[in-house]
Parts: sequence; structure tokens; C-alpha cells
Amino acid sequence: MKHLAFRLFVCTWLAAALPGGAAEVSAPRSSTLSIYDSGFAMVSELRTVTLAGSEERVLIKQLPARLDPQTVSFEAVAGGKGFEVVEQRFEDDLSGASRLFQRYQNRPVQVRVADGLRQGRLVGAPTWNDPARWSNPLQLIQPDGAMLTFLSPGQIDEVVFPEAERNAFLEPVLIWQARFKDEGPRNVRLNYLANGLRWDSAYDILLQEDGQSARLAARVALHNQSGGSFREARVKLVLTEQGLPAQPDGLAPARPYDPTAQPPQRYAYGAREPQAERTVASLAAMETYEVPRPVSLGNGDTVHVQIATVDRLPITRFFVYDGVRFDRFQRNRRNDWSYGTEFQSSVEAHLEFENTLPVGLGFSLPPGQVNLYQRGPQEVVDLLGRETLLPVAAGGKGQVRLGPARGLRGERERTGYNEVKPLHEYEETFEIRLFNDSDQTVVVRVVEHLYRWHDYEVVKSDLEYQTIAPQVIEFRPELKPGGRRSLHYTVRYRW
Repeated sequence: MKHLAFRLFVCTWLAAALPGGAAEVSAPRSSTLSIYDSGFAMVSELRTVTLAGSEERVLIKQLPARLDPQTVSFEAVAGGKGFEVVEQRFEDDLSGASRLFQRYQNRPVQVRVADGLRQGRLVGAPTWNDPARWSNPLQLIQPDGAMLTFLSPGQIDEVVFPEAERNAFLEPVLIWQARFKDEGPRNVRLNYLANGLRWDSAYDILLQEDGQSARLAARVALHNQSGGSFREARVKLVLTEQGLPAQPDGLAPARPYDPTAQPPQRYAYGAREPQAERTVASLAAMETYEVPRPVSLGNGDTVHVQIATVDRLPITRFFVYDGVRFDRFQRNRRNDWSYGTEFQSSVEAHLEFENTLPVGLGFSLPPGQVNLYQRGPQEVVDLLGRETLLPVAAGGKGQVRLGPARGLRGERERTGYNEVKPLHEYEETFEIRLFNDSDQTVVVRVVEHLYRWHDYEVVKSDLEYQTIAPQVIEFRPELKPGGRRSLHYTVRYRW
């Protein structure tokens, strides 16, 4: 298949892109990027604009191609003289061939075909989504007045656009029509949103042989697909509800399945009838993180920035038994007698560390993927797995799952089910049995989900517990080496 090539014939002299000249605007003197986890950034740049007349055209270059023109704003810096922008356009003729053809309407172009070169004034510009097919033909008026029509890209080898530097915008440009009272330079802060910028973070945790410490390395990756470059920019990372990792199953509120349930409805202000409520993740900042050093980001770059390294991070291990398992045939209804009666036996090992200054941290850690390694004999390092670290506030504790714990297992059995008031009040009794076949004393955190309904009461328990999340309680029994332990509780639901 023949592919159509487009060639820009550029003059050897650099003419102003618009007649009458334009005001001089400096390159960014400093930049700040607030990069959101959902794929865009708020950019703030300090620039200098030199104005010479009472009303002037201002061209701002060195911008990303994926700038959103509707988000552009500016302000005078440090009490400087302001000016009024009465009109704004954003131009980037190389963002697509159709746009460049539109720019050259009624201008001369040259078309190279198999038997030579054709030239004329462009009067019909093609548009297309598929590179092999046009929705409109390419049409030229030749110098002798004849019409030349090309119905498909396959008829053409290339199109030449003469004096492209003069007649087209070969880089992204903001064009302002500005009014002002006083001439001279002005320092302004230019703000805009650019798509194609995102971040993620990753952690390497290398467990040492002593089992009580680890080497932690934390880094963030900055990805730039915005069509622009940023030099020595200050970078802030913004964590939003959209980018927040899902809570572990053990902490997620229970939501009994109801096949007859309808979406909740509510009134919009001024509306006569309620509408189905739309729940969307917010873009409001839940947390921001400062990258510790300025970063240069070229278009297409991915830059990894180290944010923390701790060679001997104290760690502790704990064990969790979360025994409930829902059978795939259960309907998950609150009054289904068999709901939640299946169990799994694995006891999971977790590690925990303190995010404090004395251990070498003490600042907010963003969520990210954790690569877990184990240092063994003769300095051999093995990959244990990959997990997700949730956000860790300064002064808080970070937790990472290690996997099934050797020598520990559990069983969960429902031993009683009673309809206190049919269709309104029910009681369930459970027995949890733990087995420690290891050679050490352990405390197991037994997590129980009160999943039938949010109106509940634990009416009997033979071990103290604490509520750790909505409809989630936790017991912490201790088991000696080779020991066995059982615990029992009864919960009453009302609806």
C-alpha cells in the first residue's frame, strides 16, 4: 500500500507567523508541575512579556501540544503592570494533516505524483480518519485555471507546502490579542492544564537475614506524553480519589447483594424530578507529595526520581487470619442462611514499618507497587512477590502482605443460625480454630466481617475484640509453639 508523505518546504528566512509582527515573550524562566495521578498536570510558568503598543498581538511558544486552551489563565507577578487579553487562540498545525490542509486553503501547494510535480492553489482539502481513505478529495486550481482532483491518497506520493514557516504554525502557539496602557516588559505567571502527564511510585523492600530489618528504596516515575518539554521544573504529585488504590478486602465495607435494588435518586438544584445519583471519583487532592529536586522532562520521557533510601529499616511481622470465603453459587443476600459459611485456611504474614524521622523517613509516602526481595545465604537475593502499598502518612505505619505464613492455619465454622424475628432479626454464632505448627509464639489477628447488615450487635464473645473498620472486628489471640486455640462469638442483625 502506498503511504502519502507530507513535506514542509520552509523558507531560509524566518518570517513572523502573522502579519504585523507580535510581542516578544520569553521562554519559561521557572516552571511548576502539579501532576495528577489521572493523567494530566496543572502547569505554572513564569514568563516575561514585552509590549510596545496600546493593542498588540502576543505569541507564546514552547508549549505542550496537549495543552487545554480553555484552562489558560495568567496574572501579573509581584504587583507588576497587568494587561487585558480580549481574544485567545491555540494553534498547532502539525497536530494533524487535516489541520495543515485547512491552513493552506486558497494557498499554493505542490503535489508529487508518479509522472512528475503538479502545483496549484488548494481549493479542496481532504479530511480522514483512516490514512488509506479520504472523506473529501484533494483539489487544486492550476495556473491555467484547470481543476485537478485526487480522489484517494493512493494517487499521490507527497504534498509540499511552500513557505510553511511563514504560513503555518509549526509548533504549539498561544495567540493573544492584548490591550494595555503602558509599554515595556511585564512578568506574568501563565497557568494551564496539559494532558499526557502522569506519575506512579514503586518501592523495593529487601528483607535482611535477621528478619528484623529491611533495605527500603522508594522512587517515583514521571511520564511525559504531553507533546512538550519542561526544564528544571519543580514537581508536585497529586493523589486523588481516582488514583487511590482499592482498600484491601479486609477493610472494605460489606455491601449485601440485592438484585431488586435501584440506583439511589436525588434532586439536582432547580430540577422538578429526581434523577439516578451519579457517583464519580473526585479529582480533589487527597494528598500532595513534593519531589525533592527539580526535574527536566522531555516529551516522551519517563524519569525515575529517588525519594528515599533506608539501609536498615526496622520491621515487625504480624499474622492475619481472614477466614470468610463466599461461594460462587451464593446469592449474597442478607437473609440467605448459607451466606458466608465457606472458609479458607490460609494465615497471611505481613510486615510493618514506622514512617518516622528516626528511621530515615518521616514524610508522606505515596501509594505504589512494592517489589519484595529476600536476602539469603551468600548474598543471594530472591524475589518474593509484588504487592501494593497504600498511602502512609508521616508518623503512621506502612503495611505490606508477604504471603501465606508457614506453620499457621485456621478454620472458620458457623455453629448456630437463629431467626429471632423472621425477616427482621437474626443471630449467627461462629467458631474460629487456629493451629500453630511453627516453633515460635505468635499473635494472630483474626478478622471477622459482619457482612449481613450494618445494624448489628455482638451479643456474646469469649475473647476481647476491637472494631477496625465499618462492619469489621478483630480478635488477637496468642498461640504457643505447637498450640491450638478456639474462639467464639455471636452477632445479632436487625433490619
